[in-house]
Amino acid sequence: MKKAFVFIVAASAGWAVTAPSHADTLDDIVKAMGADKLKTVEFIGTGYYFHFGGSNLSSEPWPKFNLKPYLQRVDYGVPSMGLDLILTQALFPPRGAGGQPIRKTHARYWYLNGDIGWGISRSGKPQEARSTTRSHHALWTTPHGVVKALQAAKAEIKMRKTGGKTYKTATFGKKGAFTATAWFDKNNILRGVDSRISNFLMGDMPSRTLYGDYKDIGGIKFPMRIQVTYGDHPGFDIKLTEVKPNAPVDVTVPKKILKQKYAVKSEKIANGVWYLRGGSHHSVVIEMADHVIVYEGPLNNTRGQAVLDAARKLVSGKPIRYVINSHHHYDHSGGLRPFVADGITIVTHETNKGFYQKALSYPARIRPDRLSKSGKKAKFLTVTDRHTFSDSRQTIELYTLKGSPHSETNMIAYLPKHKVLIVADAYSARRIYDKPVKKDRVNPTSIHLWNTLADLKLDIETVLPIHGKKVGLQQIRFAAGLE
Repeated sequence: MKKAFVFIVAASAGWAVTAPSHADTLDDIVKAMGADKLKTVEFIGTGYYFHFGGSNLSSEPWPKFNLKPYLQRVDYGVPSMGLDLILTQALFPPRGAGGQPIRKTHARYWYLNGDIGWGISRSGKPQEARSTTRSHHALWTTPHGVVKALQAAKAEIKMRKTGGKTYKTATFGKKGAFTATAWFDKNNILRGVDSRISNFLMGDMPSRTLYGDYKDIGGIKFPMRIQVTYGDHPGFDIKLTEVKPNAPVDVTVPKKILKQKYAVKSEKIANGVWYLRGGSHHSVVIEMADHVIVYEGPLNNTRGQAVLDAARKLVSGKPIRYVINSHHHYDHSGGLRPFVADGITIVTHETNKGFYQKALSYPARIRPDRLSKSGKKAKFLTVTDRHTFSDSRQTIELYTLKGSPHSETNMIAYLPKHKVLIVADAYSARRIYDKPVKKDRVNPTSIHLWNTLADLKLDIETVLPIHGKKVGLQQIRFAAGLE
């Protein structure tokens, strides 16, 4: 399936521009890199993957995993890409998100054909990607993808100075996905790309890709070391072991791809309490005496807006005053921007405030949204160990899961009037147990949650997980390996 691909020229910054030399042309770069000899490529390596946005604390690096192997294949003509990440555990003890602990191996797949992106679901079926922006970036920031993108954009070469060195630079991008500036050394070899990638939480998220340890493979220059950072954190650190120029590449769009579900289905749990389900991430609407509180604005703008619309329909005539953010992981905070655009206060752990202030202040020029157009700044109500909202209609108790391997600032919510617990990630009801999990398979996060609940002595009858479906307390007990 061949798709039209539109390149755009990106604005560059942070460089001192000098007059270009007549010898510095894009053709020189094409020849030096051997890009004219390459139509497809497959490369394999090992190294490290850092789980995107999944740190235990917002101030920490993202969780680190071993890559055994990293396999990327690209067809520049379609264009299409397949990226297979085979992960093993690198952190002991496990800390943060990413499916930890990995006891053997865990696979992640990114596929892209034209503008269609997909991965593989937990059930092993093709699943529509939540976003294709990083996949587009991964395709066109392969070393020769950069050169071909510059050719398509008819980019102008400019000489720029930074750090006491002069580089040849040119700008390119993919509309709605990313903008980028590539820089080449005096020998016309690609050394790095500085990008801005459209992101649900951070708007135009900064990224840098570095290339080193070049080898000549049949006249094609290819780096054997590739490092990628997203925002302030490393994303990939790859050492290639094999490069196959013009290898057969077939990334065909599956006949059936499971679509992401953003429509909201509401279930009334009690008077003034609704469980908003749909897709992989849920929310809860709680009606107070004169306002409304939403627990969780997850995933992206589409899901966040759908939750807002559903909440207003369920409780008309009362403003939504707060959105409780369980924790800072990107899949649980990616839908906050519509709430901020409406002036709704984010309730989060105090350690997250600086992170969110920075993330939500990035411009969103690549893919403008309501927040970027509104010009509003995020408002916060920060909490530490616990916090209570209470009025004549409802009481909400928030407790922080201090010491949790998944996220130490994760906040559960308890509604004492209805004996309801709301929990994100520390327990997920994707699988229903009929007996306790075997001791050697229990996730330490589940044990920590159970011990916390026992210490708090909460009287719980109903559990509303942000993943899965409504269950009873026994399911958390079984997940912790207890009878």
